[in-house]
Amino acid sequence: MTVATQSIAPRGLKRKIHQEFYNFLPKYEKQLAEYKKAILPDLEQRYSKKGKKGDLEEEPQHWPYMPDTNELKYQLWVDKVVNEKTKKFYPQKDEETNRAIPDTGAYRTIRSIVRIKRPDDSEYLITKQDLHGWDRRGDAPVNLFVTYPEVWTKQKFAYRIQYDERRGEEEKIPEGPSEAELIYEIPFSKEALKDLYDQRQDDRTIQFVVKEEATGKAVLVQDLSGSTAKSFELFRDNSWENLFKGNYIPAAIKQELRSEAVAQGLIQGGAADYSNTASNQTNTKIYK
Repeated sequence: MTVATQSIAPRGLKRKIHQEFYNFLPKYEKQLAEYKKAILPDLEQRYSKKGKKGDLEEEPQHWPYMPDTNELKYQLWVDKVVNEKTKKFYPQKDEETNRAIPDTGAYRTIRSIVRIKRPDDSEYLITKQDLHGWDRRGDAPVNLFVTYPEVWTKQKFAYRIQYDERRGEEEKIPEGPSEAELIYEIPFSKEALKDLYDQRQDDRTIQFVVKEEATGKAVLVQDLSGSTAKSFELFRDNSWENLFKGNYIPAAIKQELRSEAVAQGLIQGGAADYSNTASNQTNTKIYK
């Protein structure tokens, strides 16, 4: 019997495998819901509804919603990994017997966790991750890279007031999209961070990042020992400011790293940086 295995979880953890359909990216439904609130007057489109023959339900037409490229990619991924009839994810199958392998389906793995700070000083968690599933034959994995699924755009609309003679009352008519608001779903907490960490792809590739929304500046957080577990604890237990400013790094090491960056032309520096470069180069190996 030949059995291909799903991605092995880090030691001590178990993948959250979904067999019944599970919407990994509900952000798109939430975005669409905002457009459905902007109902257009006197324009209706009829949709068929299961039930008695000829039974139709009228639904008001809303402001047109256009999926972006990322949403279209997700929809295509769903089409490939979900059995439309059963509403279940395709399982992995044994190559010799063609039988479904128990406890296989779709799941996610996380490759990067970001603590983002908003202008109001609130902190949220967002990730870069991969979705994993199987094709209808069950012998080929179907993967999708996803960026920041925990944040979505709440579109607002401009309206004008118009009198409806038929109904004898005023109504609000949407004129078009106005400002948009970014909604972050996961406030930073140690518990929420641990849940995301437990879904990491592996201990070698997981990254921890602090980011400032206002400037877009991002800083990688990594314990000097290179230990993933210690990097996670550092990321979890320190304040955003300490991580962003690198206050956990000893001053002497920060100066050495700066001198190396100046020597490599990555940043500009002063005379002190250049004078320190030669003496620091002999110790660079311990920081690689």
